[in-house]
Amino acid sequence: MKIAIDIGHVNRSGSRGLYGLEEHERAQVIAEELQRLLRKAGHIANLFDIPTLGNDEELVRVAKAINEGYYDLSISIHFDWAATPGPHGGHVCYISERGKAVAQCVAAHLCALLPGRADSIVHRPGLYILKHTVPPAILCECGFGTSPQDAAILRDQPDAIARAIAKGIADYNATLA
Repeated sequence: MKIAIDIGHVNRSGSRGLYGLEEHERAQVIAEELQRLLRKAGHIANLFDIPTLGNDEELVRVAKAINEGYYDLSISIHFDWAATPGPHGGHVCYISERGKAVAQCVAAHLCALLPGRADSIVHRPGLYILKHTVPPAILCECGFGTSPQDAAILRDQPDAIARAIAKGIADYNATLA
């Protein structure tokens, strides 16, 4: 499978955690480990990140590159924030039915690692990267940078987050066989 991995938000334009976390930096660490795991599993996995552009321009260019690259799947890596430290947990966003199937597989593992949300998958038709990519696409919200328990995992165990996503991709891939 040929998989595109989008590093969420350009440098310093995403969420900031209460615990010194910056979304782009943490997304990059997770994405690089996810790429390594997916390649080890035999997939073609490429990272997409243009941190020197503004966020809107970067989204347009990344979606275009994914579409022109004829990918089988697109994954965007992010984390949430809240005004208080209470909200916690991960979830996976999707737009298409095929994206929903991927989201369900990934959420089974990601949300076991980062529990707390009422909905582990969320239909989000307004998200640019989901709306403008041709392959099935998901956006992984890897917890809240403002939650002490999620922030600890984002900071100290980004490899566990990457493994959870990779396990979900393996589950999804098995449904295609």
